[in-house]
Amino acid sequence: MVGEGGELSVPYGARTPRPQAARAAAHIPALPAGPTHLENARAADGSWRTVRTPRGGAHLPAGVIGYNEFDYRTGPRRRLELPTATVTMVILFDGALHVGRLGTPGHGPTPPAHGTPVHGSPAHGSLVRGSLVHGPSLTAALGCHSGVLRGVELVVEPWLARRVFGVPVRELTQGGLPLDDLLGRDGARLAEQLADGRGPHHRIQVVADALVRRLRDAPQVDPRVLGVWHHLVATEGQARIAELARTTGWSARTLEIRFEEQIGHTPKKTARILRLRRAAALLADGSSSSGAASACGYSDQAHLSREFKAMTGLSPTRFAAARTGRTDGERPPDRIAGSATSVLMPSA
Repeated sequence: MVGEGGELSVPYGARTPRPQAARAAAHIPALPAGPTHLENARAADGSWRTVRTPRGGAHLPAGVIGYNEFDYRTGPRRRLELPTATVTMVILFDGALHVGRLGTPGHGPTPPAHGTPVHGSPAHGSLVRGSLVHGPSLTAALGCHSGVLRGVELVVEPWLARRVFGVPVRELTQGGLPLDDLLGRDGARLAEQLADGRGPHHRIQVVADALVRRLRDAPQVDPRVLGVWHHLVATEGQARIAELARTTGWSARTLEIRFEEQIGHTPKKTARILRLRRAAALLADGSSSSGAASACGYSDQAHLSREFKAMTGLSPTRFAAARTGRTDGERPPDRIAGSATSVLMPSA
């Protein structure tokens, strides 16, 4: 795919599609034919469903990776979200989500009881009730909930978030921000419209209309920044940063500053995230650590292990086992189709 200015343009998350795991249908009515599809399943301790709109569905603008609705009625959940180069907007209708950075491997915030306030400092995580916008991250996050969680999420490429929210994306990399803090009354109105219960097709159109309004007068992203982003995505983080800088005509430092503003992290840090995500996808598909290291440009298996542990708190072996070793058959969908975005952790 060729983007503006002739640069190679590969949508984030578009590589290495993998078949969806078979899921047992829950007793939830199917959606009409259209740009969405419904995934239902039962776990040993409850059920969940997800409504998905893939890239390009429902007239969503370029840069939207996916729109998902979720409805979990299960036992408590602890879910490790891998480092990401994207931006996610979450609006909750029911339940609370406790989000924190992973510290010591195996530890993190514990799921709050449904309806029970959780107190804590930002260093130990934050309780989300309502809405949250979460930006690109070099380290894993741990999301916990009591087993009751319902809402919607929108996953977008970072340059689109720069246009929609009107703030430098680097400001979104330090943790989540309430939607109202970024959009003001427009954010509150969007949350109210999405929560009115008129069905997924209506909600998707509400999101599409809101994005169009925000983009109408939004400044464009610098095409040179966009070109570097597309090359990093196309090569899954294996492009040579110095060569990309030369194509822009900027110094390496100027590229870093402008890339942080419109993408979130420097090109080098973004490449680290993209390589890790590719390695995670291969490991989740059954690749060996040595095979994933070779395919993703790591110097050797030990290099991959160091990076994986530093960025996720897990070794590649432990991550692969957590993805494939569940005995209850539960495989909640990844947030980006075709990518290994998270893993369920044992309840604390």
